Amino acid sequence: HRQLQGIPIYQASGVARKALNVFATYVAMMNQDIQKAIQFHRNPFHFKHVQVLKGGAAIDDCGPCVVMATPSMLQSGLSRDLFEAWCESSANTIIIADFAVQGTLARDILASPTHVMSRQGVKLPLRAKVEAISFSAHADFDQTRQFLEELAPPHVVLVHGEFNEMMRLRTALEREAAQKGWDRTVHTPKTDSSIFIPFTQTHTAAVRGRLAEQPAKAGQTLRGVLVQRGGATDQILHPEDVSTFTKLTVGKVTHRQAVAISKPFAEVRLALEVMFEGIEGSGCLPVKSVLPSAAAGSSSDGGRLPEDEQAVCVGDIVM
Repeated sequence: HRQLQGIPIYQASGVARKALNVFATYVAMMNQDIQKAIQFHRNPFHFKHVQVLKGGAAIDDCGPCVVMATPSMLQSGLSRDLFEAWCESSANTIIIADFAVQGTLARDILASPTHVMSRQGVKLPLRAKVEAISFSAHADFDQTRQFLEELAPPHVVLVHGEFNEMMRLRTALEREAAQKGWDRTVHTPKTDSSIFIPFTQTHTAAVRGRLAEQPAKAGQTLRGVLVQRGGATDQILHPEDVSTFTKLTVGKVTHRQAVAISKPFAEVRLALEVMFEGIEGSGCLPVKSVLPSAAAGSSSDGGRLPEDEQAVCVGDIVM
C-alpha cells in the first residue's frame, strides 16, 4: 500500500531470524514457486520492507511504526518492554497473534482491563487498543473433528490445552459420537497421570506337521515353534518339523566348561545327592541341565567339575 510504505516495520525475534536462515538453506525442499524465485535471484525470504532488529534501542518511535516482537505472551523480553512503554497511549494498538495461555499478560489484556501491573509493580493505565488475530498452527475444533471422523479411533486422549477448553472439546466430541452412534471414549488426563486403554489383538497361525495330527481342543495349550515370515501365514510347528515345512535348519550348541571347587568332593557329592536324584559314582560329575529328569554321571578328575551339556531353552543352574 503506497500510504503505508513510509511506515517502518521492525522484526525483533531471534527465533524468526534463525527460522528464515533454515528456510533459505533448504530451498531444494520448498515448492516450485520458491525454487523458481531463487533461480531468478529473488530471495522470497528477504523482506525489503522489514528491518531486522536485535534490540529495542534501534526502534524509531517518533512516528508510526510496526514492531513484531517476542515473546507473544508478553511475560518478558522486548515485547514486554515495548508494551509497558506504549500501553498508556490510545494511539497505539497491541495485536496478539498467538494463542494466549491463561495466567499470562497477553491473556489478561484480552479481557480489556483498565490497568495492568508493570514488572516493577507499578500500576499502568491501559489505554492502547488490544486486538487478537489467530496465526496459531494448532488445529481448531472443525479440523480436529474432521481428523477424528476420518480415523475413527475408539479412544481419544487430549493432552494439550487449558482445562476448561479441553472439557468443552471433550463434551463436543462425546456428544457428536453419541449422535452418530460411534464407539468413542475421550480421555483428559492430568499432568503426570496415566490412563489405561484395554485392547485385544488377534493372532492367527497355521498348525502343521505332528502338532496337527490330533485336533486341538478349546483352551488347550499348544507347545511348539512359531515361525513368522513377512507376507506369509505364520506357522506353529514341532521342533523336528521345522526343516520340513521351512527352509530353516535345526542345530544344537554343545559347550564344555570346567568349574573349580574348593570343597572336598565328598561334600559336593552330598550336596548334589540332596538336591538331585541320579547321582552315581565318584570323582568328577558332568552336570546336566537342571530338569526333573536330570542326572549326572561320574569320572575322576581331582577337584574340578567339568560341565558337558547341550543348550536348551531352560536356564541351567546348579547352586
